[in-house]
Amino acid sequence: MFSLGAIPGLVVGVLIGVGLAAGASDESTAGIETALEDCSLTAETSGVYVLDDGQALELDGSGEGVLSGGLDTDDQVCVLDGLGMPESGYSRMSSTRALDGTQTISWDAFRASWTYHPDDGLDIIVEPADG
Repeated sequence: MFSLGAIPGLVVGVLIGVGLAAGASDESTAGIETALEDCSLTAETSGVYVLDDGQALELDGSGEGVLSGGLDTDDQVCVLDGLGMPESGYSRMSSTRALDGTQTISWDAFRASWTYHPDDGLDIIVEPADG
């Protein structure tokens, strides 16, 4: 049974949790904007798709296929560097094969998922880690 004294504590806990989640989303948006600017990329750049009101990002890499996104690996690395992805993420991405399916890694305020196929290239989605 709850006592009436526990209710204010519960309310404060919920509000703190909501505030932390909002803070992480704000950090994601600011981080993505800054990373794109530092890499001289915009939402109009081929292969760059800003999603969810700036809180998420798709980096559609170039591959051998006609319909691949066209963003080169150097630009993908630049953005991921700007978002602070750890070296282990690059190692995992560079060893991903087409047969491996979707892979993920989380760090700080971000989570990235990616696939690789020679025809499509390396396709990466970066979103808030709390989302």
